[in-house]
Amino acid sequence: MWRKFHSLKFMNNLEQILKKNCFELFAIEPEFIIDTAILSSKLHQLQKEFHPDNTINNELSTNLVSAHINSCYTTLKNPLNRSIALLEVHGYPLDLAKDTQLPLEFLGEQMELHEQIDETNGNISALEELEQTINNKQKKLLDSLSDTFINKDFQEALNLTKQLGFYTRLLNSIADKIGE
Repeated sequence: MWRKFHSLKFMNNLEQILKKNCFELFAIEPEFIIDTAILSSKLHQLQKEFHPDNTINNELSTNLVSAHINSCYTTLKNPLNRSIALLEVHGYPLDLAKDTQLPLEFLGEQMELHEQIDETNGNISALEELEQTINNKQKKLLDSLSDTFINKDFQEALNLTKQLGFYTRLLNSIADKIGE
């Protein structure tokens, strides 16, 4: 009887875990700036508690919880994904593939940066120089994004997150070209 009760309680706990957003799951405040050391520590605690090898219950459920934990960790560790998750927590869902409305000036700059990447013709030093330029722009944008979340200006946070998505794609493009 006790074992059945414990098993039902454990399964209910797993269901509750799957319903939590990433901030709730890791028991951290929904803020843009997070302590990654605390995040890593909480990841290890959650993995230890809910790892499929550590349970005798429904393996499918524990695998789902383990995947949710890992997915949330990846989301919170990455500034772009963390920003999207934070916007969603505050009622501002964002789909970067569909919502690309940005100021024409910014989009023009993105086109120029894409052209510059293409014009390097694989020259590693030129690519690294562009990478540094974009990293600098991204750092400034991340500082601004942090401020917008602190000020609860979610409309501006939406715009800055979309811009961050563009810079992230540019950096990925450079990394691909360097890796070729």
